[in-house]
Amino acid sequence: PTPSRESIEAVSRFLQEARVTGQLEHPSIVPVYELGRRRDGTLYYTMKLVRGRTLASAIREAATMPSRLALLSHFVDLCQAIAYSHSRRVIHRDIKPANILLEESVERVLISDFGLARTVDDATLTRTGVVAGTPHYMSPEQATGQPVDHRSDLFSLGSSIYFMCTGRPPFRAEHALAILNRICNDRHRPVDEVNSDI
Repeated sequence: PTPSRESIEAVSRFLQEARVTGQLEHPSIVPVYELGRRRDGTLYYTMKLVRGRTLASAIREAATMPSRLALLSHFVDLCQAIAYSHSRRVIHRDIKPANILLEESVERVLISDFGLARTVDDATLTRTGVVAGTPHYMSPEQATGQPVDHRSDLFSLGSSIYFMCTGRPPFRAEHALAILNRICNDRHRPVDEVNSDI
C-alpha cells in the first residue's frame, strides 16, 4: 500500500531527530547511540537510558520553595547545552520543562526530545505558516509560524526558568490558541509578583 502523508511525515520527523541528535555530543544532551532499520522495515534509534525525572515533575513534587529554588542550580548546565547546540547550528524548537531531564544520583540535567530540531541550514526551519512546538513555552515567532533562529530557544528557556521560579508557565489560558495570543500580545506577570521569594 502507498504510505499516507502522515506516516511519511512521521518517518521524516523520526529520521530528523535521530540525525540532528546524533551529531550532538554534550554532557547535558541525551546522546543517540545508533540509528537502524529492523528486518520488518521498522526504523529505530537507541539513546542513553536516563534514570530520573523531568524538570516538570521535579517542580511539581518540590514541597518547599527552597527545594524548588535548588533546581535553579541546573540553569548554567541548560544554558551551556543550548549554547553548544547553537554552536553546531542546531535549534531545538521545543525547550520546555518536560524535555529537561534530571538524572538521578548524578545531579545532572539533560535536554531531550530533539524531534522538532532543525539545523540552521535546513529549509524547513524558515518555512512560514507552520506552527510546531508546545504552546506554553513557544516563542512569538513560532506561535505565528514565522522563521525562527536561536533566539526562539532562548525565549523557551526563559519561559522554562519562569516555570522553575513560579511553578507555572509565564502565559496561561484555557486553550492553545488563547495561550499563543497571550504570548504574542501580552506581557508576562513579573516573577516576584507570582513568587515573592524570588
